[in-house]
Amino acid sequence: MWSLFRFITPGLLGNVKRFGQRYALPIENVKEDKLAARKASLGLKALIQPFILRRMKSQVLTELPARTEINIHVELSVKEQNFYEALRRNAVENITNATKTANEGEQRIKMLAELIKLRQACCHPKLVMPETPLGSSKLAALDELLDELQKNNHKALIFSQFVGHLQIIKAHLDSRSIQYQYLDGST
Repeated sequence: MWSLFRFITPGLLGNVKRFGQRYALPIENVKEDKLAARKASLGLKALIQPFILRRMKSQVLTELPARTEINIHVELSVKEQNFYEALRRNAVENITNATKTANEGEQRIKMLAELIKLRQACCHPKLVMPETPLGSSKLAALDELLDELQKNNHKALIFSQFVGHLQIIKAHLDSRSIQYQYLDGST
């Protein structure tokens, strides 16, 4: 928070040492001194409140329809499950080996990297292993959903935490000649 506000309004929160003494330490040590933590928290909130703007969609664009959210459970194919299980076992082995040689910080980074690989494998196996011939159950489910949306002349937003996954979807939409607009962090 200090670094963000140093960029936005230099000097507002003082230097990092003073910020730590005045706000961060009391808030972090809430178990020892609840009153000091509350006082520091309220003081910090009052100081940064003018810079925090929180609005609801209904306050900004009233003509937009309500958001419709539908959760679709997609079961991985048997081949994808086997691929995932192999990745999981490899991840456990890599983490176990890292605990023998790396410090705690390196272990955490290794663990996070392995978890990200597993999450990517659930989206599409090509995110982890680009040369794999395996397909994606999620992409197949998207195809079914896109067919239904097109028949009813609907539009959809597709989000992914992985730009690589969006690239795969983009190529798939191109192959099906489906019009779309694409936006990622590089846009």
